[in-house]
Amino acid sequence: MEWCWDSSQHIAIAVSGGVDSMVLLDRIRKSGHYSTLSILHVNHGLRAQSEEEQQMIEDYAKKYDIRCFVSRIAPDYFTPNKSIQQEARDYRYQFFDRIMYEQQLEILLTAHHQDDQLETIIFRLLTKRFYTQRLSIANGVRKGYIICRPMLHMKKADILKYAVEHNVSYSEDSSNSSLKYARNAIRRELIPAIDSISQLSSEALLDVAAWHEEVLELIDDHVKMFRTAIRQTAAGYSWDRSQFNAEKQLVRRSILTQLIEEAAGEHVAVPLSYLDEMLRIAKSHTTQVSFSVTSEWRLDIAYDQLMLQCEQPLDEYMEIQSPGKYKFNEYEIDLSSDYNEIIVVRLPSQHDKIKIGKHHQKINRIMINHKVPAAARNRLPIIEIQGTIAAVGTLKRNDHPIHEILTIKGEEQNA
Repeated sequence: MEWCWDSSQHIAIAVSGGVDSMVLLDRIRKSGHYSTLSILHVNHGLRAQSEEEQQMIEDYAKKYDIRCFVSRIAPDYFTPNKSIQQEARDYRYQFFDRIMYEQQLEILLTAHHQDDQLETIIFRLLTKRFYTQRLSIANGVRKGYIICRPMLHMKKADILKYAVEHNVSYSEDSSNSSLKYARNAIRRELIPAIDSISQLSSEALLDVAAWHEEVLELIDDHVKMFRTAIRQTAAGYSWDRSQFNAEKQLVRRSILTQLIEEAAGEHVAVPLSYLDEMLRIAKSHTTQVSFSVTSEWRLDIAYDQLMLQCEQPLDEYMEIQSPGKYKFNEYEIDLSSDYNEIIVVRLPSQHDKIKIGKHHQKINRIMINHKVPAAARNRLPIIEIQGTIAAVGTLKRNDHPIHEILTIKGEEQNA
């Protein structure tokens, strides 16, 4: 096993009751390589033996005086017509996050092994996930704790051998034999088929994954250099379109994926076809377009800029009647002294015009000339007094006397 933690740390083991996690638990307990040891178990309630598995784990914990934390999923938790596997995984890690935080645990061990590694590599290769994520399973960092997988170099056969030799109790999950799950089909049919051919070995895929890691490191070096040119704005991120398009496709994919995940604060599964469509449009002559990437974030492609922005509450109308500083969307409006008329702050309308000198200028044309993105135009403050427009955000203002005591601060491009 790989000892990716030291004996002074407080660790927990994710235990399902299957042979992999029960063997990991038994080996770690016997090693004593920890300060404190805890068991985390989720009872999914999806199979008849779920209760027996929970009882087996609790009996083991009681026998060896190990703290055991259990969460039971309610029968109506899962959403019809959605992936139960994904929902169950999300639930498990939310439970792990909570217990790791509440109990101040430092390391979470999971029982992934070499056979799991091969399944994952094949799955990610054949579903094209390798474009945006690593091929292999690895140790990682999650919300305040480290995830270690000490059995990644152990074969399933060796785990089963240990269970027999050390009389480790475990439960068999009958769903592991169902070929309706892609991973089961890979494990039970595809890998044996590969290994049955004399010149082939499924373990060669481990070398492919290692090579892929080096490729990702090279891509990441380019991403890090490009990230120095990305500006953080009040609403998200902004960067130069032509500079972005000069990068290789692999680098552009990685830049966009990293920014989306950083913005959302979690892994976001953006389909490759959707990601590439955003990149294609960014490289085209399209002037403006928006793509929704999550329920809260969107990618705006506008003129010479790309912007990843969070959906913001929209201010539509405001009246200013006394001195002070006022917020209107991403703008700050400062009235320094009393004024004897009501100052209206509103959003632009289609036929708005501002009089500059002897001529009227259409506000839509002003925004186009200043290359204000479409999304930002709909947040721009129009300053109006007695039905007369005095200012268009920070873009234009006329000679109205209000400007002696009123100032506007904000960046249209960053709205």
